[in-house]
Amino acid sequence: MNLIIVSGLSGSGKSIALHALEDLGYFCIDNLPFGMLRQLTSELQQGSSTDIERVAVSIDSRSREFLKTLSSGLEQLRDAGVTAQIVFLE
Repeated sequence: MNLIIVSGLSGSGKSIALHALEDLGYFCIDNLPFGMLRQLTSELQQGSSTDIERVAVSIDSRSREFLKTLSSGLEQLRDAGVTAQIVFLE
């Protein structure tokens, strides 16, 4: 699974970026709490009725949870076979 995490400052265009990614065929979720990201990717990978390989989510980078768990969260995703990229908008 290919995952793009869109984050950034307030008013930087995160929602607009998600709309563009949706137009490119990505399954998009706006304002997903970072703590739910692993559960989301796990559900999508296990769902036999879905064939979703490209996912984009926007996450609020100002939350303490995001900053504290970013490194370990990305490592868990990588271990689960998820290729994650982070796009930070100013």
